[in-house]
Amino acid sequence: MTKMRATKKEIDRFKKQVVVQGECWVWSGCCDDHGYGQFKYRGQKCRAHRWIYENLNGDLPEDIYIDHLCRNRACVRPAHLEPVSARENNRRGTMYRGRK
Repeated sequence: MTKMRATKKEIDRFKKQVVVQGECWVWSGCCDDHGYGQFKYRGQKCRAHRWIYENLNGDLPEDIYIDHLCRNRACVRPAHLEPVSARENNRRGTMYRGRK
């Protein structure tokens, strides 16, 4: 989604929507129906956690998902995000739901 690195102004706008809560950096802006933060970037809506991950680490293929290691969908802390396959993401989500 990012394709080009964000400007300082865009990064500052992103940071204004982040609130530190314990170990997580929680997105305080708009969220989708599943609890994932949404960020408008150059006219397009994108998921906030994926946007920050790609801006720090480079673009990811569309078939790679970002797993929240902290299990908090609104978290955008890069240390809590890990790129995984769809299969692995589903496996981890199923494991977590089973422990709740």
